[in-house]
Amino acid sequence: MSRFIHKIKDMKLNRRDFLKGSMTAAGAMAAMALVGRSETVLGETAPADTAAAANADMEMSSEHSPIVDPEEGGEWITAACWHNCGGRCVNKVCIKDGVVVRQKTDDTHEDSPLNPQQRACLRGHSQQWQCFGADRLKYPMKRKHWSLEEPNGELRGKDEWERISWDEAFELVAAGLKKAYDEYGPRSVCMPGFYAEEIQKLACKMGGYVSVMDTASFGSFAYDINHLVGLPILGLGNSVDRLTLMKCDTIVLYGCNPAWAAAGNPAYNISQGKKNGIEYVFVGPEYNVTASMLDAKWIRVRPGTDTAFLLSVAYEMLMLDEAEGNVIDWEFMDKNVSGFDDEHMPEDAKIQENLKGYLLGEYDGIPKTAEWASEICGTPVEDIRWYAAKMGKENKVGTVHSYAAARCNNAEDFPVMFYTIGAMGGHMGKEGHACGSAYHFECGNAGPANVGLGGDGLPTFANPIDEVCHGPEIWKAILDGEYPYTGNFNGYYGSHTAVEMRPLDIHVIYYESSTFLQTQLALNTGIEAHRKVDMVVTQISQLNTPAKYSDIVLPIT
Repeated sequence: MSRFIHKIKDMKLNRRDFLKGSMTAAGAMAAMALVGRSETVLGETAPADTAAAANADMEMSSEHSPIVDPEEGGEWITAACWHNCGGRCVNKVCIKDGVVVRQKTDDTHEDSPLNPQQRACLRGHSQQWQCFGADRLKYPMKRKHWSLEEPNGELRGKDEWERISWDEAFELVAAGLKKAYDEYGPRSVCMPGFYAEEIQKLACKMGGYVSVMDTASFGSFAYDINHLVGLPILGLGNSVDRLTLMKCDTIVLYGCNPAWAAAGNPAYNISQGKKNGIEYVFVGPEYNVTASMLDAKWIRVRPGTDTAFLLSVAYEMLMLDEAEGNVIDWEFMDKNVSGFDDEHMPEDAKIQENLKGYLLGEYDGIPKTAEWASEICGTPVEDIRWYAAKMGKENKVGTVHSYAAARCNNAEDFPVMFYTIGAMGGHMGKEGHACGSAYHFECGNAGPANVGLGGDGLPTFANPIDEVCHGPEIWKAILDGEYPYTGNFNGYYGSHTAVEMRPLDIHVIYYESSTFLQTQLALNTGIEAHRKVDMVVTQISQLNTPAKYSDIVLPIT
């Protein structure tokens, strides 16, 4: 990084020129990524029309050429792409005199659907601009009106910043942590986020800290699907891979938007289906870019009403099967599903009510018809009945879901109903049929992993504190002074217990490489929680949302 800055200084390039160059080259990268494989050249001018679209007055100076001159002597090395999309694409940079001068993606073999290149997307192509961008934090900062004696928490997010030395930063952070541990104990320190490995090791040595588990990522799947239904924690994502999915006649993308959210190979994989004539259906509240790319039929469902939609689909499948037959795969249901009707109730059932009876309105007097659901979820009646017919066992259908529909209120029963519809149509375990999750390494991308990652060999540090709070609960818990404890679990696995309300007295929030505040539910409640505590510290590369509501910000590499 220092060599990069010195190089720019040697060129007599001022901050405004550097910003112009950064933005124009970023526009060039976007254009190149859209048209296919290419090298990204640091500082290379975009085509005139692309640059104009980004900003009409951005022009590159010829002074940039010394940095990007492709003379011999550079070395191509692999570079990490740390975006959490699951693509794990190939990212390479050319180093010359200690400076990144070029960037490219996978060119190790010819591209084909059977052996696709691991091409980086726009986010991968932007790595060098994250590393060397003008918004990189370069020195520690402190909120002007914060001190351990007078935190003035109400000013977080509003206060001015002042630059401080590393020595002062270390002293302030150490003093704040020591005060919290000495006066309030280890349960007063909260460290949200998965990746705070180094500071968490220190906290373990000091007595522990309150953990926060990001159950918001998988929403209601994080508990319901495994502990209540008995399916794998992420659903049936490993039940099918990208190649067998292509044997379906119809693919339903339930809340999926990989072209936007996972722009590496997932979008490339599903686009092969369109070339092969597969019919696509998208279910969700908005017609997104993936649905548009695939010319998918849109089944619109209001956010938080997916359970009602699927209940009515199940009801209409029952009615169709009764009238026409060959809609529900009763043989599959008989062998693999419990609790659907009176004949298949589990022996330890505490109530003698089943799903079929509920669908028919036997318990509440309300049949779950298409008309009933349409009032709730806004889906046209004809679309509900069309979808029910499409999910019949005679059709070769693959249904894949993201976790969007499970990340909101009233989504507790969505995982159950999604797999119920798949089971009713028998869309599991046979060629041309699928029902699972399209997420990271799962069927939307590659399918089951052939090679597992080994350990890193580094020492582990056990947290002496058993306080584990669900991500969506943490901000309210800090404000209320209590939280619902449901057991100790690591990642998305572990033991869950009955709810127990436990006291919580948080005085310090500490982030390392985390965007937890901006990615969790209830952002405004989170801001209130940050303004309540004594100290907030963030270690990060750019001034992200948690950093803006911190007292001390430490730049990281």
